[in-house]
Amino acid sequence: CPFETIKVNLQANPNLEGSASACYRMLVKEGGHMSLYRGFEAQAYRNCLWNGMYFGIIGHFPPPEGADKKTTLLHKFSAGTMGSMMGTVANTPFDVAKSRMQFGSGKACIPTIMDIYAEGGAKALYKGLGPRLVRLGPGGGIMIVA
Repeated sequence: CPFETIKVNLQANPNLEGSASACYRMLVKEGGHMSLYRGFEAQAYRNCLWNGMYFGIIGHFPPPEGADKKTTLLHKFSAGTMGSMMGTVANTPFDVAKSRMQFGSGKACIPTIMDIYAEGGAKALYKGLGPRLVRLGPGGGIMIVA
């Protein structure tokens, strides 16, 4: 989580100049070492949802028995892609909350999600879903085949 927190702060703070180590020093100076773990709760929810969906779907759709290698690989890739995409749709609100928390919202996960919803509705909770699906969908398929 510390690397994610540093990354989010470097991306979202236009006034922050310098390297990741400069960002690290600034975060620790302003909030102590625990500030590096902001967003951990949302990240845990995000990861649990994604893993549950991904592995649940893969386990629910095993390759057909007796299928040749090409068919088996295609089936695994398809199931992995579907599982990854569904996991990504399920966990995106927590990813959005994680980023907001890491940038210093100062609130816990569920209150942060409620704030985001109050500010922009359900659409705001799915900000960045398209690029995440493009990256994580096929990535889940490749991961299960490799």
